[in-house]
Amino acid sequence: MPDHTATSILRFNCLAIEDALAVSASPGSLLIEISDDSPIAIRDHAAIHAKTKVLAAGPTSMVDRHAAAAGARVVNLPNSVLIPGLVNAHTHLDLTHIGPRPYDPARGFVGFVDVVRAGRRQDDESIAAAVRMGVELALAGGVVAVGDIAGSAAGVPRLAPYEELLRSPLWGVSYLEYFAIGKGEEAGTRGMAEAVEEGVRFAASRGAGSRMRFGVQPHAPYSVSRRAYMKGVELAQRYGLPLSTHLSESPSEVEFVARGTGPQRDLLTKLGVWDDAIVSDVGQEKSPVEHLSPVLNYGDFTAAHVNYATDRDIFELAGSRTGVVFCPRCASYFEAAEKFGPHRYLDMMFCGVHVGMGTDSIVNLPPTRDPETGSTTASMSILEEMRLLYRRDAIRAITLLGMATMDGATVLGLDPLSFTFKRGAHIAGIVAVAVQKPEGGQALDLPLDRIMMGNQRPELLLIGK
Repeated sequence: MPDHTATSILRFNCLAIEDALAVSASPGSLLIEISDDSPIAIRDHAAIHAKTKVLAAGPTSMVDRHAAAAGARVVNLPNSVLIPGLVNAHTHLDLTHIGPRPYDPARGFVGFVDVVRAGRRQDDESIAAAVRMGVELALAGGVVAVGDIAGSAAGVPRLAPYEELLRSPLWGVSYLEYFAIGKGEEAGTRGMAEAVEEGVRFAASRGAGSRMRFGVQPHAPYSVSRRAYMKGVELAQRYGLPLSTHLSESPSEVEFVARGTGPQRDLLTKLGVWDDAIVSDVGQEKSPVEHLSPVLNYGDFTAAHVNYATDRDIFELAGSRTGVVFCPRCASYFEAAEKFGPHRYLDMMFCGVHVGMGTDSIVNLPPTRDPETGSTTASMSILEEMRLLYRRDAIRAITLLGMATMDGATVLGLDPLSFTFKRGAHIAGIVAVAVQKPEGGQALDLPLDRIMMGNQRPELLLIGK
């Protein structure tokens, strides 16, 4: 049997190598030390799963001079650009089995919620199977870390997604989601507390480390009271758990928080949890961010979406050090820009807010046909989110790479240097993206721009342990 605990040296020679920190070279090379390595199957190829350490990265001639270069095993990728593994900082892997679904503007966001509620699986085995499907799509898209929402099934928080992610090679956080408002507040907070305690015990029994953490997700301001938010914050602080929430996502949320009216109130009434006392918590003509500001300042949150944000909201986010996850294709699906104007992610970043990228669930992604099975699926790659913003908003490619790697890692509480090629870093992953090679032996200029302008799928070469 091969000795997987032995250390070996691996070298990638490529058309170019880029990260969001300081590495940019064409042609480029990456020299890494690996140990405890084993293969994992991803679609029609295998990636390396190993403990890693960067020895050198940059121009090929510079890497040649490293003492370990002479004895390295070499992988030549003459038509590919190497980038770090990508971070999907907000996703719902337990909904993968539903597949892409069209949006019905007439039914609005609540109509979408009905689709999710009807399609959500209810037993742990089926939930785990859906998460496995999502993990496969994530890896196939060059994603090595996720902020996954472990959704409540039939209103009951479930640990099955976290348990399944611990069996996967992915890094990140599995956030336990809960609902607790109105007549359902007491039962919701009690069920959340019990599930959090169970999750903490399970993590301890598995010796789970920092690669895949357990977190807490009060769902949103229209489904969790501020008092119930604080119950989640208190438990998270007691056990050192990260926090996440959906925030300022839809017009119906903005209306509900500001006035206590609209489709979200109708949904709570339909579910039998509406209580007139809810209006004392909302209905103060505040934005969702302003409404939740006391909670954000008390906890350490990541806020998904934030499609609507005033200047004051952005200052509140920066002051509370709340990370934001922008989901560009999801926002496009829900026509958020038509309702709120362009997303203010650049203003947020200018004010010091870390903004990562997410896909949300497969339900809101553009459908594609799987060439192998012929079935309809969707790309879960963050590269497609980057390409959308590059082509639509004319954002610099290096800015997008930072959002998709270091910023995404930061909002999930991961070490951002693991998503670079910095010397000495224990990297989370290596991704290759094929690009058209310049003719006539000319140097490759702006390799990241070539990735953004192309349509080649990313290929995961390595995921770290």
